[in-house]
Amino acid sequence: MSIKLLFSLFISLIYVQHIFADLQFIAHKDSIFSSLTKKELRRIYTGRLNKIGGHKVYPIILKNGPAKDLLLQNIISMSNEQFKRHWMKMIFTGKAKSLNTVNTEAELLEFIKNTPNSIGIVISKIATNKAKLITIK
Repeated sequence: MSIKLLFSLFISLIYVQHIFADLQFIAHKDSIFSSLTKKELRRIYTGRLNKIGGHKVYPIILKNGPAKDLLLQNIISMSNEQFKRHWMKMIFTGKAKSLNTVNTEAELLEFIKNTPNSIGIVISKIATNKAKLITIK
């Protein structure tokens, strides 16, 4: 392997680790949950878990961007195409309603702020008075 290729891989790895370190799961500030497991997150974002402690959960995701890419890669273990197909199947078979999606983190934060028991994923740091940070176990 050439030095140039190794250097490129190293820089890419550092960049991805930096982004993942800044990844945050946030919820409505009065949310009933403060921590979730990766398995629970996977089930929430694939429409297989819609209640926690008897309360409906409202997941939201950005339509595109690094937060969605990292969620799909590290939590869901699906490509973007697989994720789209999965949701189409869930909707058409009546097993779930469509996943809430928005274009910007500001729209995502507004949804979180106004929707009890909602959960979202962002890259940027969020003011803790607007949302609750969720710990991933």
